[in-house]
Amino acid sequence: MANGTIAFDTLQTSGQITGTTKSVDTDYVVNGSAKAWCHWKQDSTQTIRDSLGISSLDDDGVGDSFLNYTNAMSDANYVNIVNGSHFIGTAGGSVAYNSDDQSTSKTSEIRALRTDTSAVYDSQTMQSVVMGDVT
Repeated sequence: MANGTIAFDTLQTSGQITGTTKSVDTDYVVNGSAKAWCHWKQDSTQTIRDSLGISSLDDDGVGDSFLNYTNAMSDANYVNIVNGSHFIGTAGGSVAYNSDDQSTSKTSEIRALRTDTSAVYDSQTMQSVVMGDVT
């Protein structure tokens, strides 16, 4: 099988999409798509449930995860949207945040906190979506 290059500026549907918008500029597809995402469990043994653009997950202690990207981001100006969820009896849940300063373009440190006490803890479900330019 030969590998080559296809160059085009617009993708257009063959008519299966209803409505008036039936094409999209390829710049929008490239720049507006997530470059990496991950869904993982943080409690017990941290395990990736599903992901794209993530090479591995490191457990750095209670409530602390490191996501390692398959491709480095082009600079530190990328966006990492994170979320955590955990049911704790009748109270709480979790909030997750990107706790690193994004000085490295290859990893993100994600931390989970209890909503009722603000204590760091391992969350049952964590999600991260990374937007930006890759190298």
